[in-house]
Amino acid sequence: MRSFFLGLFMLPSFCFANELKEVPSIYINPKLEKVFWEHPSIISNGYVVVNDLKKANYFFDHIPPDANFDSQDIIIFAWSGSTDDCIDYSAEEATYHFVYKKGMTQELTKHIKLFVMDKNDNWLYHRVLE
Repeated sequence: MRSFFLGLFMLPSFCFANELKEVPSIYINPKLEKVFWEHPSIISNGYVVVNDLKKANYFFDHIPPDANFDSQDIIIFAWSGSTDDCIDYSAEEATYHFVYKKGMTQELTKHIKLFVMDKNDNWLYHRVLE
């Protein structure tokens, strides 16, 4: 029985260095909200990758305690849309797939989602366009 379990741990597989962590958006600096929403990367891509302390100090009131910029990045997704809109993610073949899912309600609101992930992890953002 022991050799069976040992064999399972030795099988090659796609894996991620760390688990993906969702971080509350309370860390976004409220004084910089207007500047944040006008950031060129948010406007053109719908996301910003925060990969160092200088950029983190620009966006955050307090640095999220889960972030270690030596080995991790923070991805900030931001958009205006339906109150039902969301960003979902899945992990397939060593790549995180972030998918924007459009809501059905007509009420508009601003959304922010933060994720901490390893710098070496691969990821893709799939935006649904109508």
